[in-house]
This record gives sequence, C-alpha cells and structure tokens, in this order.
Amino acid sequence: MKRYFCTCFDHNYLVYGLTLFESLKKYVPDFQLFVLCLSDKVYEQLTDLAPQITPVSLTELENAYPELLTCKKNRSKAEYIFTLSPVLPLLLFKKYGYIDLLAYLDSDLLFFASPEFLFEQMKDRSLYITRHRFTIDAEEREIKYGKYNVAFQIYKNDSIGIECLNQWREQCFSWCYDRVEDGKFADQKYLDSWPEQWKDAVLIGNQPGINSALWNMGNTGYSARNGQLYLDQYKLIFFHYQGFKILSQYLALWPREDYVCSDHTVRYLAKLYFNSLKETIKKYPVFFSGKFVVPERFYQERLKFTRMEKYISLVPFCRVQFAIRILYFYLRNSQSVFFNF
Repeated sequence: MKRYFCTCFDHNYLVYGLTLFESLKKYVPDFQLFVLCLSDKVYEQLTDLAPQITPVSLTELENAYPELLTCKKNRSKAEYIFTLSPVLPLLLFKKYGYIDLLAYLDSDLLFFASPEFLFEQMKDRSLYITRHRFTIDAEEREIKYGKYNVAFQIYKNDSIGIECLNQWREQCFSWCYDRVEDGKFADQKYLDSWPEQWKDAVLIGNQPGINSALWNMGNTGYSARNGQLYLDQYKLIFFHYQGFKILSQYLALWPREDYVCSDHTVRYLAKLYFNSLKETIKKYPVFFSGKFVVPERFYQERLKFTRMEKYISLVPFCRVQFAIRILYFYLRNSQSVFFNF
C-alpha cells in the first residue's frame, strides 16, 4: 500500500531533507513525500528531482490560507514555520483527496527500519502522536514543553482528523511563539488536550525506537543485531536529530541537553547521521558540489531554553584549522557539543 508523508524545509536544510528522503527509500517500498518548500530555491531544486517527491510552494499555501501573511509579520522564522504545522496537512487533504493517512515528519529525522506497522496500528484511529518520554525532570519538562513531540504525527483524512487540524490551525494562528507562556509553547503544547478531547480516536506512541532522541535515551541501551539497531528489545524505527549541524567534512555540532546518555552512545548516533549526510552530499553533487554548507543558525534562538553540556573532541587532523573552527563556533554558540570525525 502506498504511504504518504509530508515535511518542510528550505534550501539551507536541503541536505537534511534529502537524507530523510533517502532513508525513506530504504524502508518504504511505495511512498510519496510532499515537501513544503520554504524558499523558491528549494522548490526549483526539488521539481522533477524524483518521482516520489512532490514539492509544494509556500506561495500556494499562503494563497490558500491568507491569514498566514498576518502571522508572518509578527513572528520569527522559526515561529512562522511552527505555525504552518497544521496547515500543510489540511492543504494536502484538500488538494489530494485520495490520501487516507498522512504522516508529518520533521526534516531532521532518519529512518532505520520500516514504519509500516505504525500505519497499520491506526485502523479506526484518526490521530497518532508520540510522547516525549523525557528521561530527566519529565513532569517539569512536560508542563513546559508538552507531553507530545511534533516531529512525527499521522493524520487520517476523516471528520475527526480534519476537525482536529482545523482547531489546531486556529490555535496556531492565534498564538504560536517560541516561548513558554500561559500553558502554551509554540505549536506543541496544544497536542496535550487531544487524548482527552478525541479519546479513543487518538493513538499514542510511547515505546523506544519511535521518535527516539537524546532527551529520551537515558533509560535504554542500544545494540546492533543482524544489521538492525535496537533500543532494548525494540527496533529503532527512526531517530530525531534535532539541532544536528554539519560544519565541515570533519566537524559537526549537536546541541546536547543534560540528559543521561553516555558519550559513547551520543558519538555513535552522531556518526551514523554524519555519514548519512555525507552520502547525500555525494549522491547529489549538482546541489552540493561535494562540499559541506553550513546552514543558517535556525535553532540558535532555541538554545536559550535548555542547559547544554560543553563537550569538545580534539582529534587532530589539522590542528590550526581545527582550532580556528572550534574557537569561531564556540564563541558564537558557547552551549554546543562538537564532534570531530
């Protein structure tokens, strides 16, 4: 059965979006990925790139929902993108009525196994959401940032799915800012009410291996068996590499909060993603020319919300060049984790 996914990114994040796409190709036999292009450049880059990719222009979305233009005037770039979360699925359901189930993906996800069973679990459910599963200070963090993470959801094209998305759209149009305020946080805290409001229509993913991230890895151990990664006894389906940035062919930056997760585990997961990004760059030389391009500091303003562990790995490949890079990026972002490969 054909599966439908959607995501969004601009040309600065093309390498991450294409890496997500390549990982889907490995594990989903028949799928379509709709990409909301946050810049004209990435729309041009994705047009006719692959039959499984359907680019959607930001202009089309804004024409369909002109209220977005008002939101755009009083929000940061990050906040505006958060505001788009419920709008893209609504546009796709309206334009492509044949879509039954639509999964939203953050562009910094990487798949390690098939997500097919998640679609199969939906059955008569209309909404699928995933818990944060915070390792440290879970109750406090859930109160601030929400019980559920918006990097992955599945929506059914039925009355409840559309009603939920329309309600969420109105909420985000009214308030969607990158701060904690009056029980709200960006587009994320609104999801807390869904299980109570729509009850049995909501399926909650709470197991390791689904939307795994540094913040929920503390209580699980990973292993590799027969070419498959596991978290405890669960397959690692996809990992959320929030904030991961490639800086050069040797260096990467990854905001790491003070969660209980060993340096060995962090380094192993970082290298998996780093190598996947390198493969993407090699596969699409017309876009990257074999070079690493540092994206704009999209998440920079978000780092202030968390405490970071400062970690620098000094493995010399060129001491002077490495020292200059470390000093430059450390001064610009003193709460970063650096990896040298």
